[in-house]
Amino acid sequence: MRSIPGIGGIVASGIICELGDLRRFTSIKHLGGYVGLAPGVHQSGDNQKHRGITM
Repeated sequence: MRSIPGIGGIVASGIICELGDLRRFTSIKHLGGYVGLAPGVHQSGDNQKHRGITM
């Protein structure tokens, strides 16, 4: 995790402490949904709009 730019030892430790056991997330999509970072998509019929990351 510390290889991500802007994430140092203290921030990485805090993230891991908050998330707990990462094995409980079946996918990265599940983890993103848990922390509230998910791509915003609005679909209606054949129309689809991507709205970036939501929180």
